[in-house]
Amino acid sequence: MGDYSRNTFSLTNVMHEVLTENPVADSRHYVGVRLQQAVPMLDADWNELEDIRRIESQINLMHFFGDGIPSGNIGFQIGAVTEDNDFTINLGMALVSGVLVFNPHSALTYLGQATVFGADVDLLAPPPAASRDDLVYLDVWEEESGASGIDRNDERLVNPMIGVETCRRIERRWLVRVEPGATDLSSITREPGHYYMALARLRREAGQLRIPAQNIYDLRRTDVNVAQYLKIPLYVERGVDIVDSERLADVLDALRDILTTRLEAEQLFINTTDALATTLVHFSLQHVMQICSTGALQARTNNLTNEDALQVMQTLVLAQRAYLDSLTAHGVGGAAMDAFVIEYGNRLTPVEDALAEPDLLGAYLAQQALNSWLSADVGTLPEGGVTLTFVDINPQEPLVAGTTYTVFVEITSGVTSDQSDEVFDVTAALTSDLWQVSPPSAEITLDNVGGASTSGVVQFEVTPHAANLTSDLSVVASVRRNPTIVTSQLPLELQLGVEPLAGAVMQYAGPPLNTSGRLELAESELNNGFGSFITFAFNNNTAASHTYEAEWFITLSVGDETGWVPLSASPSSNTVIVPADSSGGLSANVRAPTGGLVAGNIGTLQVTLIGDNGPLDPADQQTIQIEFEVV
Repeated sequence: MGDYSRNTFSLTNVMHEVLTENPVADSRHYVGVRLQQAVPMLDADWNELEDIRRIESQINLMHFFGDGIPSGNIGFQIGAVTEDNDFTINLGMALVSGVLVFNPHSALTYLGQATVFGADVDLLAPPPAASRDDLVYLDVWEEESGASGIDRNDERLVNPMIGVETCRRIERRWLVRVEPGATDLSSITREPGHYYMALARLRREAGQLRIPAQNIYDLRRTDVNVAQYLKIPLYVERGVDIVDSERLADVLDALRDILTTRLEAEQLFINTTDALATTLVHFSLQHVMQICSTGALQARTNNLTNEDALQVMQTLVLAQRAYLDSLTAHGVGGAAMDAFVIEYGNRLTPVEDALAEPDLLGAYLAQQALNSWLSADVGTLPEGGVTLTFVDINPQEPLVAGTTYTVFVEITSGVTSDQSDEVFDVTAALTSDLWQVSPPSAEITLDNVGGASTSGVVQFEVTPHAANLTSDLSVVASVRRNPTIVTSQLPLELQLGVEPLAGAVMQYAGPPLNTSGRLELAESELNNGFGSFITFAFNNNTAASHTYEAEWFITLSVGDETGWVPLSASPSSNTVIVPADSSGGLSANVRAPTGGLVAGNIGTLQVTLIGDNGPLDPADQQTIQIEFEVV
């Protein structure tokens, strides 16, 4: 051994006890060494620091990763040779009890270790009778190495500038050994400070000197790669759209349920005049359902990453295409079946296009749309509507940069389905990237129409930033099992130094706005004499009933205003009574000239609310403007 004052690591540290199983009296978990001023510098302190770093890393790898061969590597694979009682040891690396071992020799054999390493290895021999299993294993240990005076000395460790050895080295050594008559490591004799890993099992036949490849059974744990196999649950967010494990599972379950309901209603055209053909179509449909079930299970147990989810969706698309191909080849349904296959295929194309990007969120949304169409005739998805109201903000004050405000949003369900309740996904987004909103999404479960409760409140924390004066808060609620049911709430306008209108009496409630932020109105509805109805919700948080007067009118920025009703010169009005601590509604009617060609017209609907019996909260008068276009 080298000239050391003492080994403070083995004397004090609990990691020495964990690694060697040798007890340490009054052990401590020291994780670092701090050098002090004006005191001697000892080798013990230096060496303890090095031991702490090295052995803590070894213990972590040993207990959290285990033994194995890294991916893309064939390290220490045992192979056959033509010589008697010998085998090859492939070059590469291995992790053994937390220590990394390298074999840099490309043509190393078991017997050749004696020459390469100068170490004795036991000679091998077949059994005299019957057959026998022999265990091939890797033996790893560490020993001190210096410039002279010990085995395997290395003269290069002498510093030529001063002519003496300054520090010694710890060398990691290894040998591949064989234990006759053993199948696992429990049969070998272990030495202190040595680490072992099973490599292979040899089946030795009586009198057979050579070891053929078919008699070598690999025991290594291969393809070890934490980054490759660590499952980070899928999550993709773009704007207010999100897909995560639960949402993907829901869309897969929904497709399976829809197909099951259609099957029960005999709306899948799978029955043919030929038994074999019917079976083939059944199998193709069963494959789709099986992918849905297994994919949903993997998603809900957080075993799908974003890449895994793409593969699940790709497999699902291929299975749905195969089902349509099977229907085309074997189905008997005439024109109805042909129309079903064509429409199904057309709606499957957007899913395929998104996957080609690859765009997991786009594929998820496209499959949702396909599910909605597929369920239309069988009614398995929820129907109806959902409204959203900004009911309060806390604290109620002009906004201050850096202060966090809680925005309370009420979600009201108008949904009916074959289930007692539905899950609503609520997402929030700000137009300023510097302002913060947390959480970005939430969920709420509400009873369906006729249940004990049809509304509930979710909360979002908003923190303004001084660098941006304004930011709009957009909150969208949708039904998880049928995301085509979505709110159409205008964003909450937020401005530093101004108190927000959360809890405002009147809020826009639908229909949805398009991607340009405009309300799309159908020409056929506007000019049929009845007009289009645009909905507004009313909120009364006070203990008294309130009566309001609402006036609305339109102006056109594109198109001729002649014949439009109501114009700004002649607004329409309505009286709205909202009971205490309750809500109400108003439908503003907009009409175009009867029979007129107004497609492409663009205008603005303005609704003004005035209090009849007392001031409004937070203002005596409230105005909302909705931009629209005619399609």
